[in-house]
Amino acid sequence: MEKKGNFVNLIFLSYQAVSYIKFQKNVAMTMMTAVEEARGQLYHRKLKNLTIDKVMQEMSCRCYMHAYL
Repeated sequence: MEKKGNFVNLIFLSYQAVSYIKFQKNVAMTMMTAVEEARGQLYHRKLKNLTIDKVMQEMSCRCYMHAYL
């Protein structure tokens, strides 16, 4: 009976690990999308007075917004 409990725990931990990896992948994809959008804005609109700090701030806002919606 104890072996069955260990097997169930192993399955549960495996499921949690896979879920965490999928979540991290989604966050990474969201960040990549935000970076691509910011690059597109810089290139197409040729925005002036836009420092790298403003770009990073905009990207971080988008990443958090997309990741938790």
